[in-house]
Amino acid sequence: MNNTLAAAQSIATARRNRTPLAPLSGDAAPQSEAEGYRIQDTLHGLLAPDFGTRVGYKIGCTSPVMQQYLDIPHPCGGGVFAKGVHESGVSLRAKDFVRVGRAVHGRHGG
Repeated sequence: MNNTLAAAQSIATARRNRTPLAPLSGDAAPQSEAEGYRIQDTLHGLLAPDFGTRVGYKIGCTSPVMQQYLDIPHPCGGGVFAKGVHESGVSLRAKDFVRVGRAVHGRHGG
């Protein structure tokens, strides 16, 4: 059994502070995909005051290369927040993000 709130708080702190997330340890580390998604649901509630309401979903880990790199056997989903949606053509500062991916041959590389 994991500590869902502790895990979500650790992730929220890293996100708010724009710092890399250290691996979750002890009771905070999810032991199953279902636990991971429960943590994510709790996290969405914690982040809403800073990032706005959840307005959609995204999918990641869609390529075999990324699945192997992350040791995840299939794509996974996450939330998109209102303050993370921008008009087409907007310029964003890379330093405002952590571990920015890059486009490679028309696909997300990170």
